[in-house]
Amino acid sequence: TSLYPLLAGAADPKIVDAGHDFEAELETLRADWFDYLGAWGDDEARRDWNGFREQTRAMMARLRTRIARENACLYPLALKGALIPLRA
Repeated sequence: TSLYPLLAGAADPKIVDAGHDFEAELETLRADWFDYLGAWGDDEARRDWNGFREQTRAMMARLRTRIARENACLYPLALKGALIPLRA
């Protein structure tokens, strides 16, 4: 199950707003990810290894940041709103 519909149905408007913000950011990241994949086929990566490496590092940093923000912000909000259970 996706977390976003759960957040959208929360009683707390702050949780709903945060869920919408995170979902919008994820859509931007998703579009950028597919642009990245489309730009760097095997031939392009071989021709411009340094560019590929730089863009890959940048994209991976964005993904790591996103995961960290979800862990620090989004999941605690979902727990606070009793939208997801805490697992051991």
